[in-house]
Amino acid sequence: MLPNAASLLTAASILAMSSASPITQTISKDVVVVGGGAAGAYAAVRLREDYGKSIALVERRARLGGAVDTWIDPKTGMPHELGVEAFLDYGNATQFFARFNVSVHASEQELVNTRYADFSTGNFVNYTSPTAAEQLAAFQKYVELCEKYEDMMLPGLWNFPTADNIPEDLLLNFGDFARKYHIEAAVPTIWDISAVGLGQLETQPTFYVMQSFPAPLARVYIGKARTLYVASHRNQEIYDRVSDTLGDDVLYSSTVVSATRTPDGVSIFAKSADGHQTEIRAKRLLIAIQPTIPNLTPFKLDSKELSVLSKTTYTQAYAGGVVSSNLPLNTTIINTSSGNWLDFPDLSLLQWYKNVDSPDRYHKVMMFGNETLDSGGSKALVEQSYRQLVGAGSLPEASGKGLEWLHFEYHGSVNIRASVEDLKAGFIQELYSLQGHLSTWYTGAAWSAQLHTPTWAFSDSVIPRLVEGL
Repeated sequence: MLPNAASLLTAASILAMSSASPITQTISKDVVVVGGGAAGAYAAVRLREDYGKSIALVERRARLGGAVDTWIDPKTGMPHELGVEAFLDYGNATQFFARFNVSVHASEQELVNTRYADFSTGNFVNYTSPTAAEQLAAFQKYVELCEKYEDMMLPGLWNFPTADNIPEDLLLNFGDFARKYHIEAAVPTIWDISAVGLGQLETQPTFYVMQSFPAPLARVYIGKARTLYVASHRNQEIYDRVSDTLGDDVLYSSTVVSATRTPDGVSIFAKSADGHQTEIRAKRLLIAIQPTIPNLTPFKLDSKELSVLSKTTYTQAYAGGVVSSNLPLNTTIINTSSGNWLDFPDLSLLQWYKNVDSPDRYHKVMMFGNETLDSGGSKALVEQSYRQLVGAGSLPEASGKGLEWLHFEYHGSVNIRASVEDLKAGFIQELYSLQGHLSTWYTGAAWSAQLHTPTWAFSDSVIPRLVEGL
């Protein structure tokens, strides 16, 4: 039974109700989902449509989809993917697209020129990419290695070994792991596609690299799996359809400002962009935002939760679109420290300037940094790198205004991780012990792989546990 309102209201909640942002409605649901990115939006559909549970979904943006972020250039009408460019065909991904009548096709390799530059100096780097044969051989070995641990890592870490039984290879620094198994030729692609948020891979535990680039994705690079793109060239389309389906059960442009959680239920206070507050009383809470302490402060974490989450670090991710007359067409300029396949820039960094078939010289930029990197610092990385490239003569002087921002987006916290010492001490089991604590469950990349469709599959593993007893 849910506790009554009086027992749930804390001093902070009472203050919120009596402030200049009064409660405009109180609603009761079986489950309140916080976060409408990949895992949260998917879970909301499954909970309501397939499990018959009433839900409310709280999302800080005016749209669903999180890192799926399609921007339409108003000048050219061209869609640009600022976030997820392709979906791994994993789990029931194709069925989920079909459910919403969203057509998808197998992705094809982009044919673009690639240049490598050290963005800290602006100079092009004497870099020789792995040959196709070298890369294939390295990925064949990497797949073999990843598949040894696939069942303990996907779709989640429910069966991850206890502290004394973690395979030694997973705790190795990834540089040592790559050299041990002679897979160096695979590492540039691993970094560029999905592990860039870890920064310098050389010193990262292999476990977290494999979590970012797991076996199902690696199989794409040996021809045994595929990625998908939406036929309309708007990856956002799948979440537009989800949004239509969920209707008024989504609270857009809203954030949680206060919460009370007990073993019997939760009460969440969500504040919208116009200042109105909604109290949501629910039997279960599903948190689908990254479990960082700043993100979870409104939920009044207890000592158990703080003890676990204080052991983590994470990366801040941003994306945007820029134009300038001197940025090259159909070319990606990748930030590279040297010609060494294992050497990458450390955080904070701009990954690349990327132009694909955009006649107006639109370039996608993606930035990753430590916990303190904010929007201003992220844009400064792009602008400083651009000045360095021009100053070193790697780019010609621009005609007109120079670098201009067309779009900018914060993609949230990514690559949540703990130290090797904490992994050895049982961190994964400690993290998973939070599932179900105080009527609170979790989904998202921190609990699975750092990829889109595996978080859908992880939500499928959480939901039966969450609804038990409802």
